[in-house]
Amino acid sequence: MVYRDYWALAQWVRHHSALVGLENLYIVAHGKDEKIDQIGQGANVITIPRDTLESFDLVRGRLLNGLQASLSHVFDWVIRTDADELIVYDPERYSCLSDVLAGHENAAVFALGCDLFQLESGYELAFTGHYSKAFAVSDDTRLFLHGVRIRKGLVAKYPYQMPPGLYLLHLKYADLSQTAISNQHRENIANQDGIGLPGVAWKDTKKETEKVYNQLLSKENTGFRNAESIAYDKLGSNPIRDAEKRAVRCKKLRFHYKTQPPVWFPNLEP
Repeated sequence: MVYRDYWALAQWVRHHSALVGLENLYIVAHGKDEKIDQIGQGANVITIPRDTLESFDLVRGRLLNGLQASLSHVFDWVIRTDADELIVYDPERYSCLSDVLAGHENAAVFALGCDLFQLESGYELAFTGHYSKAFAVSDDTRLFLHGVRIRKGLVAKYPYQMPPGLYLLHLKYADLSQTAISNQHRENIANQDGIGLPGVAWKDTKKETEKVYNQLLSKENTGFRNAESIAYDKLGSNPIRDAEKRAVRCKKLRFHYKTQPPVWFPNLEP
């Protein structure tokens, strides 16, 4: 689902069309936008009204879960990400995305999350539990709070699946000129009057961006494989099982290390 995030959407379409085919991509445009139609040409663009932003996250979640459940009747797998998220697999471990998902049917699949940061010296990468999300389902399981929502009686025994060598790459800070544009959109939304508007962090995005970059600068440099191993050791098993919310999700851990992305990570276009 997307609103005016043109740069990120272009990266999303280019990357995922190579993985699953352009004709298998579904874009939910939040309001009529000819530029989104242009970027998504050849994919399936679904336009919904942008009449109100009240209860934004609740409405968005219900909408996307409904679409996901419908698509699960005609596809073996449904993959769902935000427009600024790319699913990446290690080509040294897997030959294709189907290879990654093989053997994981009947439960959601999680990916190890990482933020990509643009700096004057190039790109840096930081693994994070916050973006280690459930992203693919082979049935109508609902995605919820970056995990899944299931029957209360299944929470304790629901299988948690995070294949090694599978990543969710978050692009919010991957191009600072685009970050400034999207930040302005977020502030305009968050500072409106209304109930249930998205994101406290959206109210002062400059302050939030500075905080995130200061956290990055305080991290210790290490190699990609070491940073991945440390993160996967903490996040690859033993998720949070919240019986009250009927949710299984990854721990929202941060790590003291940063690294450089490997050469096989996606090349981003201007």
